[in-house]
Amino acid sequence: MALMFALAYSKQLGVDRKGLLTFIITSNLIFSILLISGISLHIRNLIAKTTQAIFVLNYVVLVFVFSFFTPLMSLLLLSLYQEVFDVTIPTNLKIVTLVYCFFATLNFGFHDVFLMINNIRIAAFLDLAVVLFQILSYIVLLYVGETTNFVSILLSFIVSHLVMTFATILLILYIFDSAEIPSFTQTKSLLKNSMELNFATIVSQIVERVDKVFLGLQTSSADLGRYSINQSMLNLSRFFPESLAKISLLRDRNFLVGRFQKYQLALFILILVFLLTISVSLLVGRFLGDEWVLALSVVFLMGIVEVLRGVQSLLSINAVRLHAYVKIRNVAAIQLLLGLALQPLSINYFGVIGSISTNLLIVLSSIFFLRRYFDE
Repeated sequence: MALMFALAYSKQLGVDRKGLLTFIITSNLIFSILLISGISLHIRNLIAKTTQAIFVLNYVVLVFVFSFFTPLMSLLLLSLYQEVFDVTIPTNLKIVTLVYCFFATLNFGFHDVFLMINNIRIAAFLDLAVVLFQILSYIVLLYVGETTNFVSILLSFIVSHLVMTFATILLILYIFDSAEIPSFTQTKSLLKNSMELNFATIVSQIVERVDKVFLGLQTSSADLGRYSINQSMLNLSRFFPESLAKISLLRDRNFLVGRFQKYQLALFILILVFLLTISVSLLVGRFLGDEWVLALSVVFLMGIVEVLRGVQSLLSINAVRLHAYVKIRNVAAIQLLLGLALQPLSINYFGVIGSISTNLLIVLSSIFFLRRYFDE
C-alpha cells in the first residue's frame, strides 16, 4: 500500500520535485536515527532479559527532547541545499518541513516502544494506520486544492504522524499508568550505558542512507528521484529479514543457525535479486514512465545491496544478543570510514553507479567481519 502511494505521488510530482522530497525525508530520517536508534536497540536488548517499565519511560522522554533537534538540523541542511543548487525554497515549505520533521521524529521513536514491550501487533497496526491516514489526508488536500502537490504530500505525512503520535501517547499512559516517574539521573545513566551500541547503530544507519544526501548535493534532483524510487521498491526485499531481526532480539533466538549453507544463501540471493530487478523495472516503466527507469544492470546491483543489507541486519542482531558491542563498534567504524571517504569520491567520478558500488563494498565488508555470528 505504501509503495503504491509512493508511485502515485511520485508521478504527480515529477522527477525533480521527487528528488527534493526524498532529500527532506531522508535527511530527517538520518537525524532521527542518529539521535534515537542506538538507545532504542540498547533498551530492547535489556528488556529482552528483564522487563523494567522505567527504561521505556526514560526512552519516551529522550525521544520527545530529541524531536526538537531534528527540525533545526533539517533547516540547516536545507539552507546548504539552497546554496549548492542556487535555488530558493519558499518560506511556507520550510515551515511545513519543520513541522513534518518534529512529528516524524516523534512517531519514529515512539514506534519502538511497542517493540520494547513485545507487542508487535500494535506496532504493525500503527504502521498500517500511518499509511492509511497519509493516503486519506492527501486525497482530501488535493480535493480542496489550496496547496501544491509537494506541500500536500508533506501535510498528509504530518497529519498521519500527528494522529499516530497522540494515539501512541495514550497507549503508553494506559500501559504504564502506575510506573515510577523518570528522573534525570536515570536518563543520564541510560545514555551513558548505551553509548557504545548507540555509536554503532548511528554509523550503520547513517551509512545506509547518506548516499542519498551525497547524491542530492552532487548530482541532479532527477538522478536522486530515479535512484530513490527504484531503491524504495527494492527495499521491500528487506521486510522479511528485518522483521526476523526484531523478533530475534525479542525472543533471544538466532534465525540463521542451521537454516542455510552459505552457497545456498548466495544462490537464493542471486535468484531473488534477478526476479526483483525485472519486477521493479517493469513496474517503474509501466506506472511512472521511461524517465524514471534505470539500466537493468544498475537496478540489479542495487537489489544485491538491499538483500545483503537484510542479511547484515540479522548478523548484527545476533552480535547484539551476545553483547558483542566492541565487535559491532569496530565494524561500524569501518563502515563510517568507507562511507564518508568513498561515497563523495565515487559519486563525483562515476555518479549513481559509483554510489551503489560503494554501498556494495560496505555491506560485503560488514558481513565478512560479522560472519562468525551466522552460527552463534
